[in-house]
Amino acid sequence: MNTERKKIKERREFYWYGVFDTSIDNLISTLQKCKEDGWEGIDYDYCDGDKEYLLYKERLETDEEYEKRMKQKQQQKEYRRQQFEQLKKEFGEDT
Repeated sequence: MNTERKKIKERREFYWYGVFDTSIDNLISTLQKCKEDGWEGIDYDYCDGDKEYLLYKERLETDEEYEKRMKQKQQQKEYRRQQFEQLKKEFGEDT
């Protein structure tokens, strides 16, 4: 069975409030702990006009996520096949 897993970017809110009100050593220590917990980087998003910083890491999709994606892909394929059949009826097979 071909199981080409997609990479999923997991994001987690990180409360920066107070993180910068400390020494550089404490900041580095906090970020080092995040790195040890598997977080790979810092990303941002805009929420209500404010920039919100998030930690992120990438992982392969789970079995459940993969199955859901494959089911959706099959449903899309079936829908497109039905559209094709309708077009063949409407315009004939010789066009």
